[in-house]
Amino acid sequence: MSKTDVIILAGAPASSDMAPEGGHTSRAMINLGGRTMLQWVVDALRGSESIGRIIAVGDVEAEGLHAVLEPADDLVANLKRGIDSLDTKEPVLVVSSDI
Repeated sequence: MSKTDVIILAGAPASSDMAPEGGHTSRAMINLGGRTMLQWVVDALRGSESIGRIIAVGDVEAEGLHAVLEPADDLVANLKRGIDSLDTKEPVLVVSSDI
């Protein structure tokens, strides 16, 4: 069975009242229940045998990522960065890192 690569969009900045720890600017790095929102997403994806490479686009870090890309100025540009970095003609799964 082929595996599906994943792009996690994590470029949205946190507001000043929700600033994550560790100097990151992304909402995805806000801690919930002992893990960042991004880590919850990565862990869920890693739990599937159907998932291949996982990359995140944003000012983030998490265990289990294949790569982290610097965010662009908007969602569409972030998506393009992710697609370009995977360099595949196969379908990819695109997910958000926050609610």
